[in-house]
Amino acid sequence: MRSGESLQFIHLLDKNQDTLRNVFLNLQPELWDTTGTVLTLWLDPGRIKRGLTLNRALGNPLKMNETYHLVISATWKDQSGLKLAQTYRKTFVAVKRDDQAPDLKQWQLKLPKVGTTAPLEIKPWETLDHYLLLESIGIVDQNNSLVKGKIRLDKKDQQLLFVPTEPWKAQRYRLQIDARLEDLAGNNLNRVFDRDITKSKSRNKSYYELAFELKR
Repeated sequence: MRSGESLQFIHLLDKNQDTLRNVFLNLQPELWDTTGTVLTLWLDPGRIKRGLTLNRALGNPLKMNETYHLVISATWKDQSGLKLAQTYRKTFVAVKRDDQAPDLKQWQLKLPKVGTTAPLEIKPWETLDHYLLLESIGIVDQNNSLVKGKIRLDKKDQQLLFVPTEPWKAQRYRLQIDARLEDLAGNNLNRVFDRDITKSKSRNKSYYELAFELKR
């Protein structure tokens, strides 16, 4: 799609079909993936973070248990100047505010067998940011060497599979998770997205680890 103009064609409507204003953050350049086919839109942080001017004036853009409609207009053109085949609409209901950072203590690992290239299965038990998740996971062996392999996501991004290039060995490994990893509410491993900075301090770690051992 043509970039730099998405907010002219993407709208959020309330249950009465009224268009909500000043909902999305107008980032330039826009957050497109490398294929140019996936766009990430942010709800304006000024609307979400309590105590900020926009939040006080306009309130949170989403209210719990309310129905909303995300509408993408058919008049939006692609890079070749062609319009979309139709208008697209996604209806959803807003749920309770997520004010908890991802909890690594809840993560479960299903260990592979030594001598195989079977995947290490990682279950965070919550949906995390798709692209950050692909970039945030690494494994090192007992010699602190990076284990080469590929990562893929499964079960609506609630399960991650790490497939090593070489067979697993009988030794201790450490799963390293970048602290930037976020859930869908923008809470990362160091801090929650909307917090009172006078009462809570964010951690300043660059990554976290989960150790596991493979035995014959």
